[in-house]
Amino acid sequence: MALKKAHALALLSFAIATVGLWKAATTPIGSDRPVDPEVAQVILTDMLAKRVSDNGDDVFCVGAIRSGVDLAVLGRRFRARILPLNACRMNARGAVIVVKSGERAEFVRVDGSSCTIIGNRCEVDASTVYGSLGGNGFLYTVERQAGGWTILDVRDSWIS
Repeated sequence: MALKKAHALALLSFAIATVGLWKAATTPIGSDRPVDPEVAQVILTDMLAKRVSDNGDDVFCVGAIRSGVDLAVLGRRFRARILPLNACRMNARGAVIVVKSGERAEFVRVDGSSCTIIGNRCEVDASTVYGSLGGNGFLYTVERQAGGWTILDVRDSWIS
């Protein structure tokens, strides 16, 4: 009987520890909130400015989760085709393509789901992917100043 109780307590302890680890792994650190559309716009503008070519045939599939970014405005600004993220997918060879036409594209994404606030600054994850083994992640630090948001720092967070 004592062995059964010990076994039951061990299983219960394991379950509690597992739930605790899961909560710790899925709970953001710091004070998080959805990214302001202005922040997403500033970051996407910076990312596209660094990626667009001079030939004008670039295609980007942009994701800015819950941000309300106007993709048409970005497309006109950079003379590039800017499509929503779900307009593209990876093909069997690992290349990013436009679903309807099959032409090559590039994913550009701002994680608009959370912004880790530190004072009047915010850290936001962003990434660009052009193939299954071709991409880069960035951690943007932006700060609210008198006229809006300003990029203070951009660091690589991952590379493939």
